Amino acid sequence: MTTLKDKSILAQQLIKKSLEDAGIKIKKHEFCNTEWLNGDLIYYGFFYVKSSIQHLDCRGNSRDFKTMVLPITVDNSGEIDLEVAPDDFIIGNLFDLEQDNTKTVEILKNFKSTDLEGGK
Repeated sequence: MTTLKDKSILAQQLIKKSLEDAGIKIKKHEFCNTEWLNGDLIYYGFFYVKSSIQHLDCRGNSRDFKTMVLPITVDNSGEIDLEVAPDDFIIGNLFDLEQDNTKTVEILKNFKSTDLEGGK
């Protein structure tokens, strides 16, 4: 029987591989302890990734963002949610990633081109 910690480590590894396969450069990863969530999530973490987009800051000045933070959760059913939108943004299922991450990689490639590179 695998523990929650084992599942969380596996989730981190598979998500990291999918991000890398999509060409997203990971700068840093932070793992969040999920024990306080009463077992609702298998994984909760933040990936700091390379970005080349420009946004307006609160004063209306254009700023380059070299790093974007991607909060990612995995619930008990294995749904991987990229927590960057008000609605669920499911990029795949953890239990399917071990066999084939093609669908997740395609979703992440599209996200990279629109949200990390600004449509370049």
